[in-house]
Amino acid sequence: MAENPWGAYRDPGDAAARIGAVVRQVGGTQPVTLHRPPHGAYSLFTRLGQQAAGLTGAHWSLEGQDWRAGQTPDGLRAHLRRALQPGAVIVLHDAGPGARVTVPALPGVLADLKARGYAATSLARLEGLRAERPADLPPRLMGVLDRLLDRLTRTEPAGGLRDSILRVAPTRFPGPDLTLRGAAPGGGLTLRAGVPAAEYHANNALMSQLGPVGTVRVARQDFRRVAADLQRRPELRGAQAVYCQSAVTPILERLGFETHDLPPATGRRLRVWANVLRRAYGARATTQEPKLSVLSREDFLRRYGEAPR
Repeated sequence: MAENPWGAYRDPGDAAARIGAVVRQVGGTQPVTLHRPPHGAYSLFTRLGQQAAGLTGAHWSLEGQDWRAGQTPDGLRAHLRRALQPGAVIVLHDAGPGARVTVPALPGVLADLKARGYAATSLARLEGLRAERPADLPPRLMGVLDRLLDRLTRTEPAGGLRDSILRVAPTRFPGPDLTLRGAAPGGGLTLRAGVPAAEYHANNALMSQLGPVGTVRVARQDFRRVAADLQRRPELRGAQAVYCQSAVTPILERLGFETHDLPPATGRRLRVWANVLRRAYGARATTQEPKLSVLSREDFLRRYGEAPR
């Protein structure tokens, strides 16, 4: 890593020249176009050096943490499995402290990626790779807000996997009191305000990428993860119902949820918030009235209680 401004300025061009020479020696023709500074540390001189060398700065989005003391190949694999998201740029090491962990873990990590529908690609070919734009700021801020609220409300991604489209929190049913139709003979559960329940929220960033059809397809799988969470997470074991208050009622009806009206004041508040979210993620304002989508615990587990993939 360069220790002075002149070294930081020269580092991008020198690195590109050395890598380009190796590429040509093995018969390659791909030009070097990207540069990641050592440790991801940028300075004004680093940026000037990148510009002078015709390079674009690149960074990671997911730290593998293979260098941590006590890390193991299985621990690395479990960490990446939980933290992986679409479009992730994972930083791992094949030298130094991380090498003892990453090298033996890599076959299993690649198998996990393939099993979940991911494919490895070069950074230059990664879909969506581009410079930051002002329009990227609102979804970034919403993502930060989501993570903050999740921490405060004990909300976790379904199955503990960050690429799940659903996030689940233990809560109290907000009401109004209602009797669910249910699938059991003789009718369903009478659900009263204040009883333990599980509330799920959308991963708004992923849902905006998937669209309605993709959301339905992925949500079916993620509801199986929620079913496993109802039995795995101690704070969800007493939940009498699984519910959501949202403006995506048609999607949730297709997934088997009952729909009930919300109090007018609650509906207006949720509609304002839904429009804030949609604008932040570049979508049109919703015209749907927010509703309560709910299933009893018994009916939810009957529908989605298969082992998650």
